[in-house]
Amino acid sequence: MSSKEYWMRRAIDLARYCHTPYAAIITDKNGKLIAQKANTVKKDTDPTAHAEINVIRKACQLKKHLDLSNCIIYCTVEPSPISASAIASSGIQSLVFGAGNADVIEHGAGTRKFSISDFYNLLNYEADITPYYLRDECSSLIGQFK
Repeated sequence: MSSKEYWMRRAIDLARYCHTPYAAIITDKNGKLIAQKANTVKKDTDPTAHAEINVIRKACQLKKHLDLSNCIIYCTVEPSPISASAIASSGIQSLVFGAGNADVIEHGAGTRKFSISDFYNLLNYEADITPYYLRDECSSLIGQFK
């Protein structure tokens, strides 16, 4: 099993454990776990408590600085514009995501059509994005927990 597959499967397991389709994991470039978090928007009554934002907050606290440029983020679902902005603000330039916006729409869990690639093009932010990794498994989480 590749490192990419290992971490994405851990993100999927975290999402299932937390009863949400949205989970994110941050590792360093060597594959060492830094932080993992799930979406807590409803639980915390906080519209900014996306999985990606939660995990970035935790990683920055643990590393005691704001620069996560040497990190990789694994997300079960394509990050929203607010999460994509947080990823860019933290300096993360390597991103792997599973289900895409079309999967979110297909499961009736949202209407966003703006891709992370489109968003980063507008920001002129360069990132290495691996889209739709283990897409079917991640997409099934949306149908299960929307």
